[in-house]
Amino acid sequence: MAENTRTQSYAREYAQAATNTFNLYLQNPYMMNEVLKNLNMNPASQTRDNLIKMVKDPKMNERQLREFAQYLYNVQMPFKRITHYYANMLTFDLALYPVNATEADMKTDEFKKQYDKN
Repeated sequence: MAENTRTQSYAREYAQAATNTFNLYLQNPYMMNEVLKNLNMNPASQTRDNLIKMVKDPKMNERQLREFAQYLYNVQMPFKRITHYYANMLTFDLALYPVNATEADMKTDEFKKQYDKN
């Protein structure tokens, strides 16, 4: 029983020390910025031959393809526009909200029938 308590105490102290060390690392704004840059921004240009090889085997070249996509996003405006276009496409979950109708209008059968048509 005493051994179990000592082990739990050691584990608790270790977890607290590790958490404090990790928090100090994360609270440094320069380190946080550097980590985010490394995670999110690694653009890389590629040659045509390298791209052809990477596209033939995308599973093994996922990181390089993502880096090239980031490069295109930052350098080529048409690629950026297409990316935003596809990201913001309709998902057919449109919700219509009446603007010029009062609550009394909304309770009428005619309004409900028209609303259900849309």
